[in-house]
Amino acid sequence: WLERLHPDDRERTIQRWKETAGEGDPFGIEFRIRRHDGEYRWFKTRAKALRSEDGALQKWFGTNTDIHEQRQAEDALWRAHAELEARVKERTAALETSLVRLRLAVQAAKIGVWEWAVGSERLGWDEGMREIYARQDEIRVADWREMVHPEDRAATDKAMERALAGEPIYDHFFRVRRPDGGLRHIQGSALVLRAADGTPSLIIGVNRDITAEREAEEALRRHQLELERSNRDLEQFAYVASHDLQEPLRAVSGCVQLLQRRHGADLSPEANELIALAVDGARRMQGLILDLLTYSRVGTGVLRPGRVPLAEAVEEALKNLQVALAETGGAVRC
Repeated sequence: WLERLHPDDRERTIQRWKETAGEGDPFGIEFRIRRHDGEYRWFKTRAKALRSEDGALQKWFGTNTDIHEQRQAEDALWRAHAELEARVKERTAALETSLVRLRLAVQAAKIGVWEWAVGSERLGWDEGMREIYARQDEIRVADWREMVHPEDRAATDKAMERALAGEPIYDHFFRVRRPDGGLRHIQGSALVLRAADGTPSLIIGVNRDITAEREAEEALRRHQLELERSNRDLEQFAYVASHDLQEPLRAVSGCVQLLQRRHGADLSPEANELIALAVDGARRMQGLILDLLTYSRVGTGVLRPGRVPLAEAVEEALKNLQVALAETGGAVRC
């Protein structure tokens, strides 16, 4: 029988048998024993020693119970338990890491987290909320409402009433006046949690200080208005300047053309050529002035980009450069 015990269980079984025989206690142990087909199976053994009047050991009475399936189930259960504990530790570590990241993100974004048990007077604030509102004391609902700007208070109350009435998410912009007198712009968002009967029980929300964003938006709007006014002034100036500049050009062009009509026959070919150049220059100058006026009005209408042939524009540009090219001896290669 001992030879059939599993080698790993043999020594402790013999030791327990000797202890029981010497002390007189019932014998009980679990071990693996080899079956006729060579398979080791778990058994639970319980035995009681029968002794003579002088205490001598005469015989044992006992039972062997096959608990192999039970032990396998227990082993599987313990393995599953160990795996579950490992997963729980892993998930807990991951959750703690996520919470740290979330906390850092909330702090970096200047976000405060709050909660309110509907019907209670006290608000739960984290450190971010206390920094936004510059309050370190315990805050009640009435205290918070008093800090909301009077012009925004009614709309803020209505937004909270709609959330309690059924809107799943509270999202509202409002201003608050801090104890130091500073005015802050706040974006408030919250989620309403409800009991089984649908009544609101808890609201969890965040406040984000968007004062810097609102101030930047306002500065951009002051700047935009100033730019629009400047553009209007520029357009008016371009209109007046173009009108005033065209008058001398008309006079110059008219006088030169009149000179050519009256005395063209008496003038040399070179003089007539110079008159033609002067008239053409005046015409091109007038065209530049009109183009400048058109360019000043570009931003006032709807832009419709399209394809434009460049040959005419290049030819016009080269004409405008004739004098400069002649004086400098330059050349343009296309």
